[in-house]
Amino acid sequence: MCDKLQLEPQGGKVVTAWKDDHTTRLTLLGIALTLLYLAVLCPLGFLEGARAASGDTLLQWRASLSGPPAQIQDFLLVTVDDESQRRLNQKWPWDRSAFAQFLRRITPSSPRMVLFDLAFVGQSRPESDQALAQAIREGPPTLLAAYLDPQGELMSPDPRFLEAGGIPGLINKPMDRDAVIRRMWTAIRLPGQAGPLYGIEVQAAARLWGIGPDQIRNEGSGLSLGSRHIPTGRLGELPINFLAAPEAFPAVSFWKALEGSVPSDQIRGKVVLVGSAREITHDVHSTPLKRMPGMVIEASGILTLMTQRFLTEFPLWAGLLICALFVVGILQIAYRATLWTGALAAAGLTGTGIAAAFFLISRDISVELLSPVLLGSSAWFTGFLYKQMVLTAGTLRLQRQAIRDGLTGAFTNRYFRLCLREQLQRAYRLKRPASLVLVQVPSQAQLLQSEPAEVAARRVKNLVDTLERALPAQTLVGRLREDRFGLFLPNTPLPRARELVAGLQAALRPGSDAVAFGLAGMEPISQETGMRDSLLQRAEAAVERAKVRGNGAIEEYDPALDPIRPRPPSEAETRGAATHLEYVSSELEERNLALERALAELRHLHEQLESSFLEVTKSLVLALETKDAYTAGHLERVSRYATRLAEVLDLPREEVGAIREAALLHDIGKIGLPDEVLHKVGRLTDEEREIIKQHLSIGAKILEPMKFFRSITTLIYHHHEWYNGQGYPHGLAGDFIPSGAQVIAIADAFDAMTTHRGYNKPMSSPEALAELKRGAGQQFNPLYVERFADLIVREGPSMAGYAAR
Repeated sequence: MCDKLQLEPQGGKVVTAWKDDHTTRLTLLGIALTLLYLAVLCPLGFLEGARAASGDTLLQWRASLSGPPAQIQDFLLVTVDDESQRRLNQKWPWDRSAFAQFLRRITPSSPRMVLFDLAFVGQSRPESDQALAQAIREGPPTLLAAYLDPQGELMSPDPRFLEAGGIPGLINKPMDRDAVIRRMWTAIRLPGQAGPLYGIEVQAAARLWGIGPDQIRNEGSGLSLGSRHIPTGRLGELPINFLAAPEAFPAVSFWKALEGSVPSDQIRGKVVLVGSAREITHDVHSTPLKRMPGMVIEASGILTLMTQRFLTEFPLWAGLLICALFVVGILQIAYRATLWTGALAAAGLTGTGIAAAFFLISRDISVELLSPVLLGSSAWFTGFLYKQMVLTAGTLRLQRQAIRDGLTGAFTNRYFRLCLREQLQRAYRLKRPASLVLVQVPSQAQLLQSEPAEVAARRVKNLVDTLERALPAQTLVGRLREDRFGLFLPNTPLPRARELVAGLQAALRPGSDAVAFGLAGMEPISQETGMRDSLLQRAEAAVERAKVRGNGAIEEYDPALDPIRPRPPSEAETRGAATHLEYVSSELEERNLALERALAELRHLHEQLESSFLEVTKSLVLALETKDAYTAGHLERVSRYATRLAEVLDLPREEVGAIREAALLHDIGKIGLPDEVLHKVGRLTDEEREIIKQHLSIGAKILEPMKFFRSITTLIYHHHEWYNGQGYPHGLAGDFIPSGAQVIAIADAFDAMTTHRGYNKPMSSPEALAELKRGAGQQFNPLYVERFADLIVREGPSMAGYAAR
């Protein structure tokens, strides 16, 4: 615990910090965390599958809560299911005559179009192909599946079906890394093809809108179908907006349609999609909602185009901004709140983010759930970890402050003694030598006699720095008192300690003559108990002899010259070694007690100063009352009026106190006026008025030499200024007049009007208030006059100790 600590320099060095250090750091940390996640990890595919799956969850919630769009009733799914397989009793793929018969069966019901999610590639039995081609020719518009095989070769329907009017459409879908279909191809270009091959969904939408092939244009920003624009990606991909679950689509079994048991109105005007729903045919795929047959995926793509509800990506800049604010908010909460409060608040913000994500997906804006959850939890954990780091750093800083002297950086007296005991016990167990050197330096009082305090403090700090540089790294340096330092040298016999001290003496030149050294070694000590005090006592005895000799003397402990008296073990020694934190707690408690004693002493000195201030004020008032009988009572009344007005105006407490004292002394300058002018009965001449005005500057000169009156001198000097700038001595106006001076002016005028003096008749309180109101905005501050009038009406002039009529 007491090994040599490597701490940052002490001694009053000021480190400049931002005003709100932690808020700024957490904000920057939140921005960095957001950029790391959104701008680095996400583009690299971090948790791509999990993020996509969380977006799928939002689509599932929307599908379950919102319900399908009305256009879903324009569809009819004819499923090749297990029951159809059983009833037809044919090996898959079925003979094409079955599909020809199906087309002939539903044609009389006038479906809007028929889409086969089945690949009629190549030839089968001629009569079956002939029958299917004839059914296509005579039936409703028919879309036929084309696809790309694993080698990228286009597998197109048999030419006979195309010649019969069949419309080819690509049924392949791009598949994400997690084997989920979320997009469709609107158009692709293949080598050797005259034009693009359009997706079967695009072909279906074009026929539904009555748009011919020549009106479909593949542009840079997307696909145009007549006047309608379809925004696609760079490769012609379009996200499928899965607006409904598979079971929401109207559906019938293929065998029912084949035998004619499906009502005509269920087919009339509908988009009929035919496809396999059997897993064994490998045409059932994973989608954001669930596993779906290919024809349901195509129906969802067509529904996306029909409703024009395209999934759009949330703008990157907006995502960065919102996520940064979200992360910074959680970081601040995690740092400033308690553990559970912070966790609940972070969970609440994360829940808000999830609700926002659901709102956005309901507006067809593509978002996902994992990012707010991941960012929220990461931000909370990071904020909590930052808080723990700050607390740990604060604890370490507190420990350093408790064990280090603030000026020199040396160990404090108590901590040095604690370390000394532990080091001596270790040396005793390991049978190793050790030495203790006490360094006597000039006291602070001695240094202050010849140099300023800053220079004296720097001299002491430089001395300690020199000691630490000249001694081995494992040396413990402690400040035992203001003018004495202790140097404990472990693994150092006394002869080696003498050499080190001689080196110290040389390193301290010039100025080493004012420093004395006392040495003691632990070799003669044979008992563990009391080792610390015995060694300290021996070194103290030696340094006292060196101090007497002076001139940089070095003395070693000599039993014949330095008798010592054993000390009883301390309570800490009796109890055992204190832990580091126990010591810190004890040290802080002692420092707090010392601080309380110092504050109590400061309060006592402050009370004495206030008492002296009050006595001086009373003496000055008494002197003025002796000079001018009118001021007897006037000064105290003005002070009370002014104090109450200042309180009603809610001025700061310190300013109220200054106004109280300034009002008591506002006419102190009249002491220097001639008696014949001051005591004149009747109106004054212009020359006499100018003499009276001099009492302001005279008062300022009287009070200015006394430091404790400097805060009120300005108020006294300007209490005859007018609000409109027509007053004296400087013609200040409005808020340029100190507020305290404006308050005193109103109180002085009111008391002057309501009391008797040699040349006027006193007014009643209402008359004086009316006069003040006439002067509002001219001589007096109108707001202050209004507040003063309310005060007099409410409390009466008797509050000043005098009842005006």
